[in-house]
Amino acid sequence: MVGSGLSIVLNFYAICIGRLILGFTCGVILCATPTALNEVVPSWLIDKGFGTSTNIMINLSYLCIMIMANYMPDDKASLVDNSFWKVLFTVQAPFQILAIVLHTWIFTEDTLDYNIKKGNEEEAVQLIRKIHPESSEEVQQEMYDTKRNDYLEKIEAQGQKVDSAWVALTDQN
Repeated sequence: MVGSGLSIVLNFYAICIGRLILGFTCGVILCATPTALNEVVPSWLIDKGFGTSTNIMINLSYLCIMIMANYMPDDKASLVDNSFWKVLFTVQAPFQILAIVLHTWIFTEDTLDYNIKKGNEEEAVQLIRKIHPESSEEVQQEMYDTKRNDYLEKIEAQGQKVDSAWVALTDQN
């Protein structure tokens, strides 16, 4: 929102800073989205469009902006009087507001992997129940144990030691 807001100020440097902030945040989101999807969406659903739909929506958004940019005036005199560029720079603002609202009030849980890494077994099992409501409690607990063991094996393979807080939280000695 900060980048979008600065992008419509009638100051060259403010526009440049706004576009820089917006570009940086878009880059972070592009890198973080696949990881977030892998942590939240069950593996059997990833192949049903969750991975590709993200890229499709990003590319369709770029296409829409490029089509809208065709309606910008061509001559310098018309550009001075026209404010259509503000529409191009703020068209993403409703989506930014929606994302802030959703992540602030609706999707407030930490990811399953995060809860497992921090040793929050109860929260992790609750998330497994949300993701796999049809599974029995034993299967859900087994899913948690499998993910936790995978995480511990990954740490050991990297040569890292599990810190004492992790050991205390998960009763691993």
